[in-house]
Amino acid sequence: MKVLAQAVAIYKMRVISFCVMRNHWHLVLWPRECDSISAFMHWLTSTHVRRYHAHYHLTGTGHLYQDRFRNDICRDDRALLAVMRYVEGNPVAAGITKRAEDYEWSSLRLRVRGEDGGILAPCPIPLPSNWAAYVTENTPRDEPEAPHAAPEPAA
Repeated sequence: MKVLAQAVAIYKMRVISFCVMRNHWHLVLWPRECDSISAFMHWLTSTHVRRYHAHYHLTGTGHLYQDRFRNDICRDDRALLAVMRYVEGNPVAAGITKRAEDYEWSSLRLRVRGEDGGILAPCPIPLPSNWAAYVTENTPRDEPEAPHAAPEPAA
């Protein structure tokens, strides 16, 4: 989250929604310049990788990211709301939380609290007054993750 806030400050990128998950993250960006997304993402991902390696005392072998980021355009308000619901509902879909606004590393939590965390820009369109409930209620759910579950005993 700190690296994301730094990238926003350096590149003046508008982040409309985001969700940082354990093994991936989602950003809905609204650039001021048509070429600023690539520069923003390059700084964000390379800075994250360097800090990750420094934190875990790694030498930098192998990939931290599998693929280049996807850059899809929302052509209308409905498409923007759909992608924001997908992004902010990600922790519910993964079974990590029952209510999307309870997830600590999400724009929805900041939005509900009336904060921006140095990251979140005002949404370019008005959100429904029941946005948090809408996100939670309209997100398909997977089975809950069990990251610390013990392995099944061998038969």
